[in-house]
Amino acid sequence: TTSNSSAFDLTIKKITINNGTFNFVHNSKILKKKGLFDENNIAFQSIKGEINNLKIDSDKLSAQVNISTEEKCGLVVKKIQADFSLTPHQMEFKNLDLKVNNSIFKNYFSMKFQSFNKDMRNFLSNVEIESHLDSSQLFVEDLKYFTDNTHLLFPVYFVNGHVKGTVDNLQS
Repeated sequence: TTSNSSAFDLTIKKITINNGTFNFVHNSKILKKKGLFDENNIAFQSIKGEINNLKIDSDKLSAQVNISTEEKCGLVVKKIQADFSLTPHQMEFKNLDLKVNNSIFKNYFSMKFQSFNKDMRNFLSNVEIESHLDSSQLFVEDLKYFTDNTHLLFPVYFVNGHVKGTVDNLQS
């Protein structure tokens, strides 16, 4: 057996978070209107929940997550429960149960990118989204955190199906 001195494996059985915070700041000259989600200045607060079976090996992080949080724009993540993984090129949520304000999304969601830091700066056109949604509900009112253009016909959309592409070019 040979050992690889650059290999790194870590397993943590359980992490409990009470009143945690997460900030991602990229110095951007583009200012978002107050109350809109700003992908260049993310600030989650009041993070509460558990992360179970956290594993970090080589270039992959995986865990079972069950957390709630609020973003500074007013977006409330009441629950995100999933089998989560993160690699240098993908963030994935399997067995997803997500409740955001009034909306509910279930099953699968992933984001693919060439470089997390570079592509997240231009999220709408650089990050490829793939989702498989079952028994999901999108409340148009919840879109107000991402766009001013929420003048759709119905207040609630019931969603089942597959969506793939960048936010500015989604295909279903």
